[in-house]
Order: sequence, then structure tokens, then C-alpha cells
Amino acid sequence: MTDPLFPLLKLPYLGQKLNLHLKVDFITFRITNEFISIIMNTSSHIYHHLAPSSYSEKKHQKPRLFLDIPVTVFGGDESILRKPEWSLKDWRDYLVKTYNCKKFKLKVLSCDFYDIESVIALFKGLNVIGVEIQDSNQENDRKILKMFPPKQELELEHPPSEGFVLMNLNLDYLKLGYYIEVTVHNLMRMKSKNIEIRTCQMRTVDLNDFIRKWIGMETNQQLETLSLVLSRCVIDRNQMLNRIAHLVVEPTKIFASEYPTTLWEELESPKEQYEISRMDGKKATIQWFEPGFGYGFGMGIGDSNN
Repeated sequence: MTDPLFPLLKLPYLGQKLNLHLKVDFITFRITNEFISIIMNTSSHIYHHLAPSSYSEKKHQKPRLFLDIPVTVFGGDESILRKPEWSLKDWRDYLVKTYNCKKFKLKVLSCDFYDIESVIALFKGLNVIGVEIQDSNQENDRKILKMFPPKQELELEHPPSEGFVLMNLNLDYLKLGYYIEVTVHNLMRMKSKNIEIRTCQMRTVDLNDFIRKWIGMETNQQLETLSLVLSRCVIDRNQMLNRIAHLVVEPTKIFASEYPTTLWEELESPKEQYEISRMDGKKATIQWFEPGFGYGFGMGIGDSNN
């Protein structure tokens, strides 16, 4: 059972300020054509949905300005709050003041009906620490990433615009979707701590070479977790660790992470599990999955004294 939702929006402003012991680390804006979700990162699970006033592509041939859209707020506790005189920008300012938080994560899943420049304007002056883009409009993607270069987290479903180099990013979390193909050479150059790749082109010898280079401290020493879907290829897991010292262990459960992957969420445990050690003594757990859409490779790195 989840914790009860705290009906913060039902309180008068003073009551909201007095309840700021509900510490909010960041606020997530999740934008789709149908509605905007706002999630407050607290233990009390505060969710709100902002429903823009009626809008259809037939009535509005041009993308609509985002900042000035009147919205109705639906609280996670099924409360409804209407303030017709308030625009989306007013609600943004209200949340920043109420929760005393200027850190935001921007997630753009679809943005067909909104002017992308006005979406970007909503977040100017705020600390955008994470960006997720599933929208297939590459020009929109380019503008978002130009205004908000990734600081801590980046999730992309489609290839970024030309000149945007994923391998140079030094992030806490990098997630690349189905439409971005990654080779072993790309992976070797990546610097982010937690990496998830939905389409990875790799042979058995490539995977073996990557593991060897990690052991020899020749690639990404900051790596904490790695999740790969190896698609359109045949991997011999018996040769994956060929000539690499390793320990075969009983598969138990999928290792936990600050950034848990959803790739194996339908599986109870990995098919195979191994332990390896780097030259500096740091250990890693390798987990092998067969989820039904290719092969799955997971790697979780622990401390040297584990």
C-alpha cells in the first residue's frame, strides 16, 4: 500500500508554507499533447495533472503558445482546482514558491500542439537537471538540448541532431531508446555513470573486449550500472567471458540501482550471473537475461571492499 497523498493544493497559502517539511528535491514536468503531469519528488508521492483547456489541431493550425494556456489542476488525491485567470506560467511560479524548489526535470513525450519556443521559455531561469525527449520532431529536440544542455540526466528515444555527441556526456544517467543504435566503439567512449541502451549492435568478441577493457581500467572508470539490449545479433554467453577470470554465482534477483531499468521488469531473476574484479579491486556483477526481444546484459559495479 502506498502512502496517502497529501492534499497540499487544498490548503490556504500559509498552510502550504507551513508544510514545507515535505522536502522536494526536484519537480518533474511531463508534457504530452493531452495533458501535463507534475510529480514532486517526495516521500509523500505528490502528483498533479494539468489539463489544458480544450484544444484540437483542426481548430488551431499553428502550434499554440504554451505559457498562456489556461489549465485545470487535478490533484493526485482526486481533488480539482480551477483558477481560470491562471496560466501555466502562473502555476509554475506557484509550485516554485510553494515547494521552495527550482530544480526541474523536463520530459517531453509529444509536443505537436504547442510552440516549442514557449515550452522552453517556461523553464528559463530554472535549474533543469534532467531532460527526457520522446518526441520524434528533431528540430524540437535540437532546440530543447541547445537551451538545456544535459547536466545530470538525459533520456532520448530518437537520434539527436547532427553535432550532438552522446559519448562526450559525463552524466549521472544516460538512457538511449530503440531508435538509437550504439556500437561497442560508442560504448567504449561513453563517460556516464549509469547507462541504459535499448539497441546495441555487438558481437560476442566485442562484449568480451569491453569487459576486458573495463577490468584493465581502459574504459569508463565512473561506470556504476550498465543495461544493454543486444538485438539483431547472436551472442554466445559461454564465450562472453572467455579468458576472463570470473566466478559463476547462483542467479538471485536483479540488482537494484538508483536508476532502475524497466528492461527486465517482467523477469523475476537473471538467467545467468557472474562476478568479476577490476585491476584496482573494484568488483562487478554481470547478469544475463533472455527477455524475448534479444539478449540482455546487465552490469553493476560495487565498492572495492565489497
